[in-house]
Amino acid sequence: MSLGIDISTWQDVRDYNTLASQVNYVLLKASGSNTGSNYVDSKYHRHAAGFNGRFPVGSYYMNGASDPIAAAQFFVRNLSAQASDFAVLDIETIDGSSYWSPAKSAAWVQEVRRLGYSGPMFAYMNTSVAQSADWSGLERMSVGAWIANYGQDNGSLTSPNPGTGSWSTWKVHQYTQQGRLTGYAGPLDLNRAKAGVFDSRPVANEGKKRWIISGIA
Repeated sequence: MSLGIDISTWQDVRDYNTLASQVNYVLLKASGSNTGSNYVDSKYHRHAAGFNGRFPVGSYYMNGASDPIAAAQFFVRNLSAQASDFAVLDIETIDGSSYWSPAKSAAWVQEVRRLGYSGPMFAYMNTSVAQSADWSGLERMSVGAWIANYGQDNGSLTSPNPGTGSWSTWKVHQYTQQGRLTGYAGPLDLNRAKAGVFDSRPVANEGKKRWIISGIA
């Protein structure tokens, strides 16, 4: 199994070396508009520098109040070169805002691509959201499903087959919010990735190394 974590300003990581030694990839919150306007996560660049060069490091945008085109432009404009190995759109209801529709989500993806980003892209959502709308259009755009389904949410894998709704399959599964790893005192989101999901076209205009991640069958 290929193990990864996703973190934001809420995780005040101090020991990047120890934490990085236990995972194969990291997803960082880069920006979002769930608060009512576009913002950059306060610890994004610090986290990016802390994990840079070890393995794939990606960035995500939290959907919300912003127009998806403006949101995509903001995301790319503030994307750290140290965390650009893959990009994720976080599609969920949060802070009183509804999750973006498939059409709005597709518009965000299209604009990110138009602006030159060519790395692997994913859509993060829980099983309920995956089953509530038709996301097949995103899959046809080569966007992978990053599905959150925690089962008993006790730090271990208790829900091995997360529901995917209209997606043909999942690429990454966030399986608990209560994970524990040496080097960080609090709970962490743990994710397992299928083999090769981060091995794709290189990031546009950037001669960065690509990684092939071995994962679950």
